[in-house]
Amino acid sequence: MGDREPTTSSGPAQGGGCAPAASPVAEAAGIIKRFGSMVALDGARITIMPGETHALVGRNGAGKSTLVSILTGLQAPDEGTLTFGGSPPHDSPTATPGGGRWPVSTRNRRSSPS
Repeated sequence: MGDREPTTSSGPAQGGGCAPAASPVAEAAGIIKRFGSMVALDGARITIMPGETHALVGRNGAGKSTLVSILTGLQAPDEGTLTFGGSPPHDSPTATPGGGRWPVSTRNRRSSPS
């Protein structure tokens, strides 16, 4: 069981008479996230098409939670692009490096003691 490159599939094969492929529901490309000198994500990417289910699997510290927190708007990436339905997120006061907006959740955040 040597090391080999993972293979990916973009969904079912397109045959004659099939409807054109839908655009991604969510897509992240070139996502870089640093915490101080530690690089949590270095060029991460994921494309989620309508009806698809994905699992993020990896060792502790691989960046799974960081990627999910960026996709859900809890954190902004340092670099990279994120789109939902082909458009950048824009309903938040948190600006992206490219000038768009990232959705931010304030639910379950603790306030600092006074």
